[in-house]
Amino acid sequence: MEHLNLTAECPKFLYNFNFDHHYNDLFRLESRQMFGKEALNKMLFSDIAFDPSVSVFIKNRVEIISFANNYCDLLDDIKRKNIQMEDFKVEYLTLEEDE
Repeated sequence: MEHLNLTAECPKFLYNFNFDHHYNDLFRLESRQMFGKEALNKMLFSDIAFDPSVSVFIKNRVEIISFANNYCDLLDDIKRKNIQMEDFKVEYLTLEEDE
């Protein structure tokens, strides 16, 4: 997994990819062409906005609106930015490193 430098600016998007291992080389080529870098563990952080429908490999794109080193800092940031919506959906990912 690509590690984030939490002192730097937050990337805007997290892309998740899905493909059979037989297509690994083709996926790596497309990833380099679209994003200028290769995804690691079928995930990639980027500031580039691509419609997921342009690639058979992109499973989804998650817009990152806030991030922090820990949960308390994340809550503080959400409150400070006054992020709230009706029917707001929060998604979280369990990463291999977190298991």
